[in-house]
Amino acid sequence: MYEQFATKILKNKRIEDVCIISFNFDYLLQEDFKENVYFDYLISFDTIDPNRKLQYKKENPLPLLKLNGSLDWSFCPNCGKLTLLFPHLFPNFYYQAKCNNGCGGSLRPFIVIPHEKYNEKIEVLWRTAREFLSEAEKITIIGYSFPAYDDKVKKLFCCYLNKNAEVYVVDKKEKQSTAIDGTKLQINNIFTHNKLIKFSFDGFANYVEHSGNVKFVA
Repeated sequence: MYEQFATKILKNKRIEDVCIISFNFDYLLQEDFKENVYFDYLISFDTIDPNRKLQYKKENPLPLLKLNGSLDWSFCPNCGKLTLLFPHLFPNFYYQAKCNNGCGGSLRPFIVIPHEKYNEKIEVLWRTAREFLSEAEKITIIGYSFPAYDDKVKKLFCCYLNKNAEVYVVDKKEKQSTAIDGTKLQINNIFTHNKLIKFSFDGFANYVEHSGNVKFVA
């Protein structure tokens, strides 16, 4: 479904028109080399794996801000080196993986748990996200629940989203479910300044399959 999202919704979008903000650690949404969909993670990597470097940001790269990091970004706690790895990792890649910078450090996936203190490397992405949100005319929220513990994310959208931006929410809920009312209340409490807030509770797959013709309701 992520591949279809990239090819049906993101393909041929201009970098001036779209930015993707993700809180997922996984890398299911990544470059689709066959369909010429490329991303710019807008973070400075110290090195990029040669197999990835051939394709990374190759053509019309769309901004993809992964605000909690990503499993395919490796970090050495000894020297602080951040590396963009090859497109597909084998399951035990990080087992005894060593930094090639000669510092003797063991590589770790560069992921940031929401309740941890964000370091300087990831903070640049949060600043960029604030800039994009302040200029946004429309925002589509797909499957994100704004959990109670993640105050930083809620503050990001509450304080920095353009108050004139249209807000569309895509989620999966059973029709007539009390969960729908709960989701609407939660979203409306976060986006109190935005007048246009609409919802689709038919799920991500329906949103992708019927891109451009999804029925949103207030």
